[in-house]
Amino acid sequence: YQLVHEEAIEWMKENIETRDNRLHCIKDFEIQRMERDLAYMKKGSQDRDRRRADFWKFFKEYDKRHDNDIRKVFPEMNQFFDMCEAEANKW
Repeated sequence: YQLVHEEAIEWMKENIETRDNRLHCIKDFEIQRMERDLAYMKKGSQDRDRRRADFWKFFKEYDKRHDNDIRKVFPEMNQFFDMCEAEANKW
């Protein structure tokens, strides 16, 4: 979604209404709103990655303390666990 959003912002910048060209339909405040939305999306993905890492660290510690293995309990979630483990290894 971020790439689509970035492309939309570029298109909007090319079609912004100016004093010289009132035929363009995009206002500057609309571009600013889209840029704020994009910044929020990017921040959200960083937060999501951190939450995945924290999730993995919590359950690895839980498994150690309770002699358990989350991957065996929920084998259908292994792809998600792999993603969380990869994020945890980055921190």
